[in-house]
Amino acid sequence: MPTELEWAEAFRRLDSGESSYETEARRLGVGKGTVYRHHIAELQRRINVKKSELSRVTDELSKAQQSLQTLIKERRRLREKLSAVLQELNRVLATYERLKNLGLDKVASLTEFIDGYEALGFSAQQVQKLAAWRQSLEKMGIDPDNLGEFVEKRGSLQKQLSELEKERRRLNGTVKKLKNEHRRLFEKITSLKAEALKLGKLGKVVKLGMIVLPCKLCGMEGIFVKLHTASEYKSMMRSGAALQYRCIYCGRWAVYTPWEILSAIGLLATPELKEVGVRTPTNKE
Repeated sequence: MPTELEWAEAFRRLDSGESSYETEARRLGVGKGTVYRHHIAELQRRINVKKSELSRVTDELSKAQQSLQTLIKERRRLREKLSAVLQELNRVLATYERLKNLGLDKVASLTEFIDGYEALGFSAQQVQKLAAWRQSLEKMGIDPDNLGEFVEKRGSLQKQLSELEKERRRLNGTVKKLKNEHRRLFEKITSLKAEALKLGKLGKVVKLGMIVLPCKLCGMEGIFVKLHTASEYKSMMRSGAALQYRCIYCGRWAVYTPWEILSAIGLLATPELKEVGVRTPTNKE
């Protein structure tokens, strides 16, 4: 039997169109049907590999989409919280500006002003609201004294979403290519199986010396023809003789010429696939 390397080289030549099944059968010292079966098994193995890759890429795409949705929700939540924080900040800044207009020019920063807020004689309710605002920011992991830095840092969230979207498009392209390759291999293996089935039928015809034909009267596969020798068929064709056979389904007799019988046998040996790289002869040739 051929080695794995010899089989691999044979498959490579068949896939590239450099050779045919008949040539590889002679080269490997096996029957054409054996080459077909081994090639079909190899194609099925490739399909299984592509299926595994497709499943892995699909899982990665699903995880990327989940991450994208999580980031979108997080961005929406942060925007809502930031909006509330900015509203409160605007209110405090407005109060701060009013105080400056009253002559408090020595207030160096908003943080120093908040620390001395109660000492300035404002109501306890105002102090409580400012304290609650600072606590709210701290619970969200935001330093009230570095609110601007926090806002700038969270701006990178948009960049993360953009990168995830690019990855999603790339994975979609990979999935599409794998699906196309899977479809091509499936179509090829289906055709090869059909041809292998025809070769199996031809082998039985040769072994049993008999072929089953469709009845000309009812269309059923009910005409069992026991084959004659080549010289007998030649003699019949020269004399214009014909043969009668009875259908096992309709029970009627149908007439067949030697040409019709030999044509049915010849069709079983005709390839289902057009060999890649082999020129099909025209009627002029």
